[in-house]
This record gives sequence, structure tokens and C-alpha cells, in this order.
Amino acid sequence: MTATFEPGARFPDLELRDGMGRPTRLAEAMGGEAAVVFFLRNAACPVCRNHLKTLAKRQGDITANRAKVISVVPDGPEEARELAMWLGLPVPVLTSGTGSHAEAGLEPLFWGKLQPSGTVLLAPSREVVYGRQSALPPLGFNEKELMTALARGVHRPD
Repeated sequence: MTATFEPGARFPDLELRDGMGRPTRLAEAMGGEAAVVFFLRNAACPVCRNHLKTLAKRQGDITANRAKVISVVPDGPEEARELAMWLGLPVPVLTSGTGSHAEAGLEPLFWGKLQPSGTVLLAPSREVVYGRQSALPPLGFNEKELMTALARGVHRPD
């Protein structure tokens, strides 16, 4: 199944790995809560790291809007651990373990050399509330759009 970042679509329960290489699924990482899931182009991408740092800094606002932050890198567990240590905040850094985010609908471009990045706000049911994706890292995240989507509260099951 290929995911879509379009509002109203159901996002797949991706098979992921934590920083120790242990298997987990997106639904398990979400823990029954709404989530902002940020897919980095790779763990070393400086633009993606800045976006993740912004999400970490806004974590209080995101939590106040009853959602959590999850990040996913296409790299291995070692890179995920390094990124989590660099971030220094409790934002889970998971790995797709496949070298790409294709299962999330972010197919690598240009002969598999360019991994798009993206941001998705998911309701606890994994219904897409807001999504943004791009092959250009600066366009895979928009803080203002995301915070507006969170403030609307559509992701909350009330």
C-alpha cells in the first residue's frame, strides 16, 4: 500500500525500527495519539535537521494541541541514534530500515538518488489531517501551516 499525504487519506501502519534496531510500527509509536510525523531526507540533511529542531522547540505547543512529534529517517539505527543525541530532546527518531520512505509515498527520485522529505499530521486513526511533501528539503516542512492545522483541532477525536 502506498500512502498519500492528502487530507482524508488513511496513512499506512509503516514498519519502522527504533534507534536500537528493534521493530516497531507507526501505530505503536503513535500510542493512540495524534502525531506530527516528519520524514527527513536523510539523517545528515542540514535543512531537515533544522526543521526537526523547530519541531522539537515547538513540542510544547504541539503537545498542548494534543499531538506528539515523531521523526523518521531512511538511514539505519546508528544514524537514528546519532540524530536523537544531536537533537538532545525527547523526539523519537525512527528509521524506515529500507533506505527510503517509499512505503510512506515518498518515492526516491532521479534514479533513486534523491529522497523527498515530508510532514504529515495524523489523527489517532492515522487519517491524514495535513500533509506536505517535496523533493526540495526547504519545501517539505512549513511551520506556520502545520501550527494552523494543529490549532484547527481536526486531529483530535473529541
